[in-house]
Amino acid sequence: MISGNTTLKINMYKIYCFVLLLCLVGNVAIAQTIDNKLDVYGGFGLANSSGNAYFQQGSYSTPTLLPNMHAGYTISMSVCYQVWPFFKIGAGMGKTRFSKWQLEENQEIYKAADLRILSFSPILKFQTPYRNQGIFNRIKFYTGVNPEFNSVKLNLRRSIFEVQSIVKQEEMTPEYLKSSRKKFPGLEVVLGVEYAFSDRVGVFLNLGYHYFNTSDILYPDSQFMYQTVQTGLFFRYLYNKRFYY
Repeated sequence: MISGNTTLKINMYKIYCFVLLLCLVGNVAIAQTIDNKLDVYGGFGLANSSGNAYFQQGSYSTPTLLPNMHAGYTISMSVCYQVWPFFKIGAGMGKTRFSKWQLEENQEIYKAADLRILSFSPILKFQTPYRNQGIFNRIKFYTGVNPEFNSVKLNLRRSIFEVQSIVKQEEMTPEYLKSSRKKFPGLEVVLGVEYAFSDRVGVFLNLGYHYFNTSDILYPDSQFMYQTVQTGLFFRYLYNKRFYY
């Protein structure tokens, strides 16, 4: 028969062994973490528009397009190369889509409108340097201010203009009054963090602010502003050095 003290000693021994195993696994994981030169990112997330719900000019007032769109999502892909331990350069592209235009006053001027923004940008990323131990062995905080080149495509279910035929007495709205595609330069500000699961793969989370001036006959907005929250995976290549301790 095993006494209570003996059982307690056995349980404590199991706990000690378990803690020791965790320490050994943790040390092995840290020892195998490698700094690298090239990262490939893929992410998805939500987008939220901002701005005034109405365009005002003197006594004239009309609803705006983007600030009244209440559903948005974004996807992105980028490649970054580490020039210095604290600085990376790269290139990226993203696609952001907005829909569900709605205004409290039950306006339906842009109902069922579909707005898509395709962005290309060079990337300038400042990050916390890699360390061979401690929190910065696996975690990096980063920020960046990047120029953007945006292609904006808008599709309307119905045009905000009405064109009447003199002969047939019916509406004949040209397609160019129902859709448009234009290009605008802009700016992106990013703040984020990434965590490396291993020397090959990790996860990231970032916040983005996007801004650019715009002009189109189909909407009164003079600028587009929106924020994004993205998460995703990154894959590491071109390993730099290995640490063992």
